[in-house]
Amino acid sequence: LIPLFKKCLEYVLYVGIVDFIVPEIKPIAWIGSYTPKIVQIIGIFFISNVLVEVAYFILDEFYVKTIDLDDSQRQKRLTLIPLMRSFAKYFVYFTAGVTILKLIGIDPAPILAGAGIVGIAVGLGAQNLINDVVCGFLILFENYYLVGDYVEVGKVEERNIEGIVEAIELRTTHVRHPDGQLQIVRNGDIGSIINYSKQYIYARVEISVSHDSNLDRVYRAIENVGQQLKIDEQDVLEPTRVAGIENFGENNLLLLTLTKVKPGKHLHIQRLLRRILKDTFSQEEIEIFGFSKS
Repeated sequence: LIPLFKKCLEYVLYVGIVDFIVPEIKPIAWIGSYTPKIVQIIGIFFISNVLVEVAYFILDEFYVKTIDLDDSQRQKRLTLIPLMRSFAKYFVYFTAGVTILKLIGIDPAPILAGAGIVGIAVGLGAQNLINDVVCGFLILFENYYLVGDYVEVGKVEERNIEGIVEAIELRTTHVRHPDGQLQIVRNGDIGSIINYSKQYIYARVEISVSHDSNLDRVYRAIENVGQQLKIDEQDVLEPTRVAGIENFGENNLLLLTLTKVKPGKHLHIQRLLRRILKDTFSQEEIEIFGFSKS
């Protein structure tokens, strides 16, 4: 209510300026003859602003903050809300612009027809923009990814773009890298998509041990850690298991472990598991290849 009250006060202030102050200033006193239309234009402008605020409020309160939504439904709505806000804003302002043109005696039809021709000409020279918008619609309505998903998309200077999706707009997608950078990617440049947030993901941790290690003992230690990790961490769906020997080195064996975790939680669990395994191996006197026991 406070923003609405503020806009009403602004409207009264501007109308007061036009009605009472402008006629008293001789160099611009002639504007006073247009006072009724100016007041109407100001009214249309402020009503359109109020309608936009009301639309935002309705979307936030009744579309996003509905109590009986599950996480998936809420995520989808958070993804679509920027698009719906943009549509509401541009629709209201477009309608206000057409109304103002009619009010001052200008027929908007020729202007709109001319804008259509110009739009076609611009469109032919803006194929990348059109491609971005089309890809944006496909991403939104095919549910390739949603706000909050952890994804890997496209490339910038041969480096994959990865992180948590913060916003999906018609032209661009905003992805927050784990290091904190905000990466803004054109939807037309996204290409292939790896989504780490669909149902579950495996946290992969590789462990290098010496050829001399007792593998049965190593496997038991890893499995014990995995069982405890499942108890301690809600993000872990299944205990850690040893997938097997991934590779042979000259002096070491590379073991692969897999931990089934909730979507987007793999990096946290990978780091946590490495730390716990390091402490456990030190206690069990199991040598991690490349590190000294001392």
